[in-house]
Amino acid sequence: MGKTTLARQVADELGIPSRYITADLATLQDVSWLRQQWDVARELAKSEGKALLIRLLWLTI
Repeated sequence: MGKTTLARQVADELGIPSRYITADLATLQDVSWLRQQWDVARELAKSEGKALLIRLLWLTI
């Protein structure tokens, strides 16, 4: 696997400030929590003038 590791390495290599959260079922508290995380990320992007979004999707079948 290693998707999270790869995503974090890319963000580090680019030198763009980043924020890592996990929103899987084990930690996702509710929709308002997820919205709050997006708001924090938006503020970081505004303050830095740039942003990198990496969305990782895990599916269990």
